[in-house]
Amino acid sequence: SGKGLFLANVSERFPHHDFLGIEVSHKYARYAASRLAKKQLTNARVIDGDALRLFDELLPAASSWRT
Repeated sequence: SGKGLFLANVSERFPHHDFLGIEVSHKYARYAASRLAKKQLTNARVIDGDALRLFDELLPAASSWRT
């Protein structure tokens, strides 16, 4: 939905794991980040941008993140 509901729920359910949400809309990224902050969920982050571009440009091809 772009409003961070899934991210908030999964990060709340698995507090010992870290999560990253990538939202193309700056408005919805801020909304999702606000949702996380209100619930004091420190194991999740939200950034705005194009996920495909971020993966291609920021993560090395051999990175375990790419699997």
